[in-house]
Amino acid sequence: MNKLIAMYANGEITLFDAEELINRHKFVSDGIDACKKNLSFSIGEDVQSCYYYSIYRDFWHGNCTHDGLFKCYHEKNLIGQCLITNYKEIFLALEHENFGPHLERFLSEQIEKAKQ
Repeated sequence: MNKLIAMYANGEITLFDAEELINRHKFVSDGIDACKKNLSFSIGEDVQSCYYYSIYRDFWHGNCTHDGLFKCYHEKNLIGQCLITNYKEIFLALEHENFGPHLERFLSEQIEKAKQ
C-alpha cells in the first residue's frame, strides 16, 4: 500500500488508477481463495475440467491441474495458462488480450460458487 501511495504522490498514477489496482487486488485475492476452496481432487486425479464458455459456435474451455495450473483453450488451441495460486501471475494474466477475459470469467465463477 505504501508503494501505491508513493506512486500517486510522484504522479505515476491517478486516483482512478489506484482505485482500479485496489479493486483488482481484491478480485485476485478473492479468486485465489475461492479456487482453493472449490477445486479439490480425488486420489489419482491429475486434471479437472473447470471452465466452459460458448458464443454461437465458438467455445472455450479450461482445466486445472492438481498443482494449480489453469489452462484455457479456444476449441483445441491453448490461449493462456497461469498458476491460480500465484498472485502475480494472475494479476498479469488478466491483462492478456485473449486469455484475460476468460480468466476473469473463471475467477468470477469460482468466487460466486464459494459464496454458496
